[in-house]
Amino acid sequence: MGTVYEGRQIHFNRVVAIKVLSNFHLSDAQVFARFDREAKSIARINHPNVVKLIDSGIDGEITYIVMEYVNGVELSSIPGSEISGQFIVHVAWQVLNALSEAHAMNVIHRDLNNGNIRWHQDSDGYHFELIDLNRMRFYPEGVLPPQRLCLQNLTLFSELSAQFRHFLKCYLS
Repeated sequence: MGTVYEGRQIHFNRVVAIKVLSNFHLSDAQVFARFDREAKSIARINHPNVVKLIDSGIDGEITYIVMEYVNGVELSSIPGSEISGQFIVHVAWQVLNALSEAHAMNVIHRDLNNGNIRWHQDSDGYHFELIDLNRMRFYPEGVLPPQRLCLQNLTLFSELSAQFRHFLKCYLS
């Protein structure tokens, strides 16, 4: 749908991520609406584990979203054999907190996977951030019960650990 570039916001001298809608999709109303919905989803959710929106718009024939640059690597780049239980707990805690904030705003991710989470380690420990929100969907108040909202997003954890997913289902249901 789009390509993400590393850029620099000159006025503030900071690195940013710029997602540009492919020219191929410019005339597709559904794809354009999804791209716009992604920008609105990012703007709506204010959480330390969700990428921040800086700007979005159209400049000539370029439709773009400017987001904070999230340093680190995608969770999918870690071999399963190198993932510890402690690491899984950090992923689960931070991602579920981010999803909880999204759900409080009546937003469901719908495409949570290891490629949509970036992580890095710093002096405070592991930090995870949801970076690709193009499948987010707004729902009117009361359409889906909170338990269903949480459990729809647990597919990510099946890739990390079936046992941990079972543990989460026991405590979330």
